[in-house]
Amino acid sequence: MEKEIDRLNREIDEIKMLKKRDEEELINEWKEKLMKKQKEFEETKDVLQKVEALTENIRNISAKVSNESERTAIEREAKLTEREHLIEFREQRYFIWK
Repeated sequence: MEKEIDRLNREIDEIKMLKKRDEEELINEWKEKLMKKQKEFEETKDVLQKVEALTENIRNISAKVSNESERTAIEREAKLTEREHLIEFREQRYFIWK
């Protein structure tokens, strides 16, 4: 009977040890999965920050191009108006001298 009790105790100890090992493996597996997800999250966050920065740069460049185009159009219009006035002035002088 005592031998049987010892055998059962050893079996219980072995089962406890196996259970503990399985629990540790499961914990380690989940830790690895969590670390992997955390790394993916950080990488995604970095990509999103870069996209936001690039988007802001594109907006700034677009605004500068728009402003430059508007300024150029205004300058062209001013030059054309100046030329028109000059031509009108010359025409008036021409007709006065005739």
